[in-house]
Amino acid sequence: MRSNSIQARLTILLFLMLIVPALAVGWITYSFSIETIKSERMRVVGQVATGKRELLASTLSQSNGRALAFLSAMVAGCRRGADGIDARCAGRAVGSFVKNEDARGALLRLRGNARDIVIGTLSLSGGQLPEFAPGQLAVFSRMASEEGQPFFIQATDPSSGALFLLEYPLAGIQAIFSSPQELGDSGETFLADRNGFFITHARFHSMQGRTTEITARPMKRCLSRENTEVLDLDYRDVPIIHGFRYIPEIGGGCIMAHIDQAEAFASLDVLKRKLLLATAMFLGIAFIVAMYFARSIARPIGNLTEATRVIASGDYSVRAAVEGNDEIGQLASSFNLMAEKLYAATEFLEQQVRERTMQLEATNEELNSEIVERGVLEQSLRQARQQADEANRAKSEFLATMSHEIRTPLNAIIGMADLLAATRMDRAQNDYVRVIQNAGDSLLEIISDILDLSKIEAGQMDLETIPFDMVDLLEKTSEIYSIRARGKGIALTVCLEPAMARTVAGDPTRLRQVIVNLLGNAIKFTHAGEIVLSARELSRGGDSVEVQVSVKDTGIGIPSGKLDTIFENFSQVDSSTTRKFGGTGLGLSIVRRLVMMMAGRIWVESEVGKGSAFHFTVRFKLPGAHELPLPASDDGGEARTAQIPIARRPLHILLAEDSEMNQQVVTHILRAGGHTVSLAANGWQAVDAARNHTFDLVIMDIHMPELDGEQAAKMIRHTELSTGARVPIIAFTAMASKEDRDRYLATGMDGYISKPVKAATLLAYLDRFGGNAPSPAPTAETQETANSTGNAKTPGTVDWGKALARCNNSGELLRHIAAMFIAAREKMRVRAREALAQKEFGALAEIAHKLKGEGGLLGADWLTQSALALEKAARAGQGDLLEQCLADLEANTANLVSQLRVMLDAPRNPG
Repeated sequence: MRSNSIQARLTILLFLMLIVPALAVGWITYSFSIETIKSERMRVVGQVATGKRELLASTLSQSNGRALAFLSAMVAGCRRGADGIDARCAGRAVGSFVKNEDARGALLRLRGNARDIVIGTLSLSGGQLPEFAPGQLAVFSRMASEEGQPFFIQATDPSSGALFLLEYPLAGIQAIFSSPQELGDSGETFLADRNGFFITHARFHSMQGRTTEITARPMKRCLSRENTEVLDLDYRDVPIIHGFRYIPEIGGGCIMAHIDQAEAFASLDVLKRKLLLATAMFLGIAFIVAMYFARSIARPIGNLTEATRVIASGDYSVRAAVEGNDEIGQLASSFNLMAEKLYAATEFLEQQVRERTMQLEATNEELNSEIVERGVLEQSLRQARQQADEANRAKSEFLATMSHEIRTPLNAIIGMADLLAATRMDRAQNDYVRVIQNAGDSLLEIISDILDLSKIEAGQMDLETIPFDMVDLLEKTSEIYSIRARGKGIALTVCLEPAMARTVAGDPTRLRQVIVNLLGNAIKFTHAGEIVLSARELSRGGDSVEVQVSVKDTGIGIPSGKLDTIFENFSQVDSSTTRKFGGTGLGLSIVRRLVMMMAGRIWVESEVGKGSAFHFTVRFKLPGAHELPLPASDDGGEARTAQIPIARRPLHILLAEDSEMNQQVVTHILRAGGHTVSLAANGWQAVDAARNHTFDLVIMDIHMPELDGEQAAKMIRHTELSTGARVPIIAFTAMASKEDRDRYLATGMDGYISKPVKAATLLAYLDRFGGNAPSPAPTAETQETANSTGNAKTPGTVDWGKALARCNNSGELLRHIAAMFIAAREKMRVRAREALAQKEFGALAEIAHKLKGEGGLLGADWLTQSALALEKAARAGQGDLLEQCLADLEANTANLVSQLRVMLDAPRNPG
């Protein structure tokens, strides 16, 4: 392939080197031939025109001579004294002369300016008489109507005042121009007067009737006495070689001679064909010669290239053919020598490889055996890991279930103890109640620790990122534990760096949990002295800040041998500590994992008998100016809400709870707070009560028989579409993880309360709903009207102001809801397509109904409209419209997802 390329390039190069000079010579020859032939043809035309002029001049001179001789003789013979010429005598003389001359004549007598015809055969008028000068002999031409263009030959006798005019016929003159054989088939000569009219016949023009005006350009050049030859057009507009000569003897006429250029240059066409044929033959010969020389050069190079390719493929035995002793031949010889050396080296290397391969095969057999053994071991490990994962999931599910089951009766215990403590009792009874309360709090703390550890190990604990006042959190947390410290005679001091950042973005609940655990341990293990809670800023860069928090005490201290294991699960200093101080040993393990989740680390410095110092670092984001910290919750983070209007008034509350103990506890707490309570033992009763009565608030237990709280809440929300009213629904559950909260909010609930709940916490939480009448929820019809009249945004664009307002002006909540919508979108789309394919119109209507509410929550009222259209079509069973409605809804959903992603990637909240 490579040699062919070289040969082709060499062929082209040599071919060009041969043909370029040849073409240049051919072109020069052709150009020189053109000029030579043109000059020759012009010379011939000029010679013909000159010859005709000389012949015409000779003829006219002879006629003039005869006329002058006749006039002299006639005047002498016919003179009659002073009276002039005898007319009769002159008449006979003129008649005899013109007869011999085959012409016509007339004799005139001149008297001043008058002219008298003495005698003659010419019929003349004054306008036809030519101009003359006495004593001169001249020839004139004149126009004739029918007889062509004859000549007047003038002879003048000055002594007698006689003027003799002789008119010769045109035939004699025509004969001079009738046979231009030397000019070829297209050649002609003719005579023209100064006005551009034919005097003699033209070869290609009829002289019948009036004469024809010749082209003005050649006449103008002729009359300017420019005797030359030119390339021009004739009276036929045919290209010719034109030669002309000026004739003064006839008063300024011209002799024209020309030949057609096609005939004149016919030999050039022959020459051109011969040159083309010669060029083609030369090109063929040049190409063959170029191919021959190119092949002779490229063949050895191609052989060398092929040998190189074969050697590169692994065959080292090939050798290149050596042709000649030139540079290429020497190169081939050197190549063969290199190939021989390479062959020898390859043989040596192959021998080495064979030996090494045998060693590797032996080693490979050993490795295969080990791999088989390792595979069996890995299979066992996978099975063990699978069993461990299953056991871990079973443990997590068991802990979650047991947490719920324990929290439910514990809620009754703590609630009843709080209610009993508010009654009038004697000292012994107060002691008993205080023991119950302490035991309940301890049991609740143990359950919470176990549940937190389970969620951390299962990877189910997520951190929030919301703005909060870190200084305020540290101060309020220390205030809570300062009472316990003072009860033991211990001083609790807070030292905060003044320049430390106050407003940060993170999870305040988990930060409070870490500090509470460390402060609780410090108080527990300190009998005298003081406890110091301090915080300082370590570094700040970009949009984040790193903070170090320390809790120092003067307690019993930790032995150095236990410092490395103090943060492990169920780890304590010794068994006597458990008996003396209590606790599960999970607190510090949970603290360490929470700190790690907050991108920090924790360590301890301690000396037995002198106290301990626990230090940990955490990294928080620095929120923008538009993100304001939420007020710290008084319930330790257990009671949360998505939208909390704050005011105070007695409420009519529907409590949906299947546990009789919890019914009694919560009912007593609510009624003690001044609220009215109606009970429902399951979800169906709650739905019926909500349909038939008006409530200010619904507290909905999640786990209930027959119909659970989530389904009941959905049914209540669906019923409200037709009534136009909307009642706040609060989830009441022991399942208090972030995922659980998100699920409750997604079903249409407004918040949740974690079991067990203290009376003060529950009443403070419910007071936030006081004084606000239930806000009406938009029906389908009113929603359509609002979308068509009140939305100032462009269709297809999210109204961020409306979305933020519906999220209680919480940018973090809006981001959270947006992330939920994006995560659930694909699954919802698949379910909708499956429902349409299986014609499950009811399920399709429920999906559209959910999207309708979510679109309104996120400020996408145009999505609400398309969801409403799909819901109506599904409930009406209009199968022909469902495909188009679903396609429109999918397109609008994709549009909303795109805008939500942009909002989530932005550094600031929308609106």
